[in-house]
Amino acid sequence: MGTFADIVINDAQGTPIAHTFAKASRNEDYARWEDRAVSIYLGFNRVILQLKRPSAPDGRTNVIVTLKVEMPVLETVGNNSNGVTPPQNVAYVLRSECKFTLPVRSIEVDRNTLRVFTAALLGSSQTQIADAVGKFIMPN
Repeated sequence: MGTFADIVINDAQGTPIAHTFAKASRNEDYARWEDRAVSIYLGFNRVILQLKRPSAPDGRTNVIVTLKVEMPVLETVGNNSNGVTPPQNVAYVLRSECKFTLPVRSIEVDRNTLRVFTAALLGSSQTQIADAVGKFIMPN
């Protein structure tokens, strides 16, 4: 089993801020980290890693690795008639999901190349990908 450690990731602000995703829970097939920078649980950013192994009876021949990121955005509904600020609510949640379908016959170097290609594509300044995610614009 791999090391279960905190993850530090910079955000996309003009001056990037490092966010620490602290270890939250783990079992054989699931791990979750939480960015506890906000004061209430509803607003914690989360990273979730799932690993589904094939089992002999169902005949699957692939290992499925899924990586999810969830970013809740909080809002405060205005003060009530007594001037008391109500608790914050989740306005919406931004989510990403990256799924790797890895044949059990594949070799480690090929699996790592796929991961590197995916990370490079998402982390690059390729305007086609950045515009689709950031501006909802498809390449023409």
